[in-house]
Amino acid sequence: SFSSRGDEAMKVLSVDLPFALVRELSSALMEEGRDGIDAVCANNPRYRKQLKYTMDELAGLAPEPNSRVGRERYVLLHSMVDDRYDMMSLAPASKSGRKSNAFSKRIP
Repeated sequence: SFSSRGDEAMKVLSVDLPFALVRELSSALMEEGRDGIDAVCANNPRYRKQLKYTMDELAGLAPEPNSRVGRERYVLLHSMVDDRYDMMSLAPASKSGRKSNAFSKRIP
């Protein structure tokens, strides 16, 4: 993380995946939530295990609905293969208990 602010610090997740796949992963997660990873895995069977681990890590970083972190948390995904970064935002799960997309919109 970039600061000592604990849970409020921006997180960086370095993955051994090509940047194009990192972008595809983050877009699928932000648009479709956990269900989006299945399509990405189906299209990229070589990276299935790494994609699942990455998705689990990202889901663990999503803020809780009642946390003091706020409405969103930003995460930098780093492609170690291409040495490029992609920023995404994570939104807290719905308080109503309905299925919620814990991943938010892409940050330009």
